[in-house]
Amino acid sequence: MNILFKNFKIENENFIYIPLYIFLKNKIEKREISYKLPSIRKVANFLNISSNTVAKSYLELEKINYVKTIKGSGVFINKNIFSERNISSLNLENDDNFNIIKTLNIDFINSTPNYSYLPVNDIKYAINYILDRDQELALINEGPFGSFELRESIKNSLINLDIICKTENIHILSGAQQGIDLISKTLGFSKAHIAIEHPTYLGALKSFKNQDFIIHPIDVENDGLNISQLKQLLLETKIKFIYLMANFQTPTGVTISQKKRLQLLELSKSFDFYIIEDDSASDLYYSSKASVPLKALDVDDRVIYIKSFSKIFMPGFRLGFILVPEKLLTSFLNNKILADSNTSTLYQKSFALLLEKGLIEKHMNLC
Repeated sequence: MNILFKNFKIENENFIYIPLYIFLKNKIEKREISYKLPSIRKVANFLNISSNTVAKSYLELEKINYVKTIKGSGVFINKNIFSERNISSLNLENDDNFNIIKTLNIDFINSTPNYSYLPVNDIKYAINYILDRDQELALINEGPFGSFELRESIKNSLINLDIICKTENIHILSGAQQGIDLISKTLGFSKAHIAIEHPTYLGALKSFKNQDFIIHPIDVENDGLNISQLKQLLLETKIKFIYLMANFQTPTGVTISQKKRLQLLELSKSFDFYIIEDDSASDLYYSSKASVPLKALDVDDRVIYIKSFSKIFMPGFRLGFILVPEKLLTSFLNNKILADSNTSTLYQKSFALLLEKGLIEKHMNLC
């Protein structure tokens, strides 16, 4: 205990749990604690602080997935925090290190990044920079459209994906789910007919069911949705829209082929329906080149493009955007105002800075 807490000092009586949390987090990252944390009671007695303070520090470590509490046994280090980028530096001849590699698991259930990869220093830099630069203006409400600064940054970044658009067509969202809810309310009413990929993202499916749509599932094949099945549906039924993921579809991981993309766009024009493209997963590619969104091929403004940043960068910020066709702007904005008149200005401006400085791209390359 003396060795573990040798350099720990309490400089401020307020919020003691924060420096204790940071201290223990650093110890874990340096592998100075590699198996189990000391009991809460022992740490509290040794540092002469309350057990609640220690427990709160441990809870913060558990929130970022650094430790796991096993009732009746204690608080154990989560071996999964040793990411792949650190594996190359391990000595594979050491049995303990080899066991870390063998037990390295990735949790796909929550569809969120490994917390140890989040670029805390870059985010801290961006927030402090914006507060220093804009002062109180960083905290005011910028309205339902979202920060003009962020929308401009997004517009410029979309050029890299072969998407050319106007700033006024970009609306900032509190995550992709909000975009799905709002645009489906804009396009359809109760008992409206819509199509979805089958299987699909459960969050979208629940949203459509809550809005009482008549849902027509279209099977997903190895190269994307079954176009023949969709065409048969269109010959029999007038649909308002189809919801899909062109790249890395959830839950199959399938990417729609170029041939099917062109067929789908032609059908949307011929049968007059919109395509909601949820592009939340396309950044998670492992090839040398990113997959281009379906929106990049859209010359008739039929594709409504939704993207979230939660999967790759800042899940807690709840930031995303939607690219709304010109004809739908007014009705979409009315729904946006009713649902949520503002998204955090500070978060938006900070994210815009990260985009402009290339820090998000740097983060993606490191991952």
